[in-house]
Amino acid sequence: MAESGSWGITGTLAGPYSTKFTFCIDYEDDLVIAYRYSTDDDFPKDPELPERAIKCDAGVYLELASAADGLDSLAERSAAAIRAITGC
Repeated sequence: MAESGSWGITGTLAGPYSTKFTFCIDYEDDLVIAYRYSTDDDFPKDPELPERAIKCDAGVYLELASAADGLDSLAERSAAAIRAITGC
């Protein structure tokens, strides 16, 4: 399930896990995939993130991501980061 947040500036992705992933832009204009680790989900404690996916306090951010990259590229990078986080 994917759902747009208020004003269309955030979005949440949910699936078979109790953890939900929220896409947002932080104060440094980075595309952040925010999530809270849950012991209900058996995610790796220290996932090996793909290139240019950087761990941050909220979750991970996609280094140098921008709208100019195109939706397909951003979707691929986001999916790779989430697969690493979930261990899938």
